[in-house]
Amino acid sequence: MVLGLLLCGCTAFADGAKEGRRGTELLLSGELEAAVSQFQRGLDQTEAQTGKVRQKLWHNLGLTFFAQEQFGSAADAFAQATTLADVQQDRAASAFNAGTAYAYASKAQEALAFLRQALILDPDYEEARYNYELIKRQIPDSQAQSHGTPPEPSA
Repeated sequence: MVLGLLLCGCTAFADGAKEGRRGTELLLSGELEAAVSQFQRGLDQTEAQTGKVRQKLWHNLGLTFFAQEQFGSAADAFAQATTLADVQQDRAASAFNAGTAYAYASKAQEALAFLRQALILDPDYEEARYNYELIKRQIPDSQAQSHGTPPEPSA
């Protein structure tokens, strides 16, 4: 499975940005528990906000959880980042990361939904297409046994 997680900086913003910058430093230095605390502090400070800083805090929190192999928590954080992204490419990247993390958490249907969203936002997203097809091919046999008929092929 292709994994393409992007580290997003929180350098140019106020209100939570300081915690985001510190969390990013801790993440890069491998201090994952401390990074989680910093990102959560930043999220607490920006609770009433939307926008880029909060989106980046959620995204980098997802990266930290992913590094800790807490894939369900990572997917949930990336899903939050997806809802806050105001740039289509950021939404696609966060949706891809959410889908990939859900796949690692053995939640195939959730993974497919987010990977599909990434492909709708960016039809040329090769990593998303690869992961989508890989996961899609893993689930038809179990669906066919439980429902009696195989699913219709996708376009």
